[in-house]
Amino acid sequence: MTMGGHLVEKTLVKRETFDESTQRVVDKEVEQTLLIPFQLDFDIGLLSIFSDQSDTSKLISRVGEASDFNFPITETQLPIDRLYADLQDTAWSIDVSSIRIQNFEAEGGMSGTYTIKDVGDMRIRALIDSHSSDITILRANIKTPSQEATFGFFQSGTVRLYSSLESEDPLWTEVKKITREAYDG
Repeated sequence: MTMGGHLVEKTLVKRETFDESTQRVVDKEVEQTLLIPFQLDFDIGLLSIFSDQSDTSKLISRVGEASDFNFPITETQLPIDRLYADLQDTAWSIDVSSIRIQNFEAEGGMSGTYTIKDVGDMRIRALIDSHSSDITILRANIKTPSQEATFGFFQSGTVRLYSSLESEDPLWTEVKKITREAYDG
């Protein structure tokens, strides 16, 4: 079962407006409404939030408050290596645009976070195999015969869509399913 909706958040903000009767600029409080679209997929245990990080945090907080924190929303470690293998098993074209590796050991005993862009197909598998637990982000352009979209797969469990797909588009639906299967192993 899937359920979707919008979190409606109303806040008072001050705006400068021109008062014609006094011929002056005055501060006026107006109500501002923010809509944050989301979808809960109970079949695969996935919360999809179609907004930025700030709105995502607001929605997660409000869901927690509304449920007296009986409905926990937590980050879970996404196994990037399994996810990538599952994506490769499809008939899609997968073009990895970047991989970010934390705790990357460089020459001279230096370590840090390293982002590799324009990764060649041959190096992707080797990098994933040797650094799977340290990959924090894998960004990929996924192309099917009928659709194309760019995704960011985060170790934290977040899947970010960088293209405009609707929540029921076949590609987005299939990527959610593959992500869930990566968790299940």
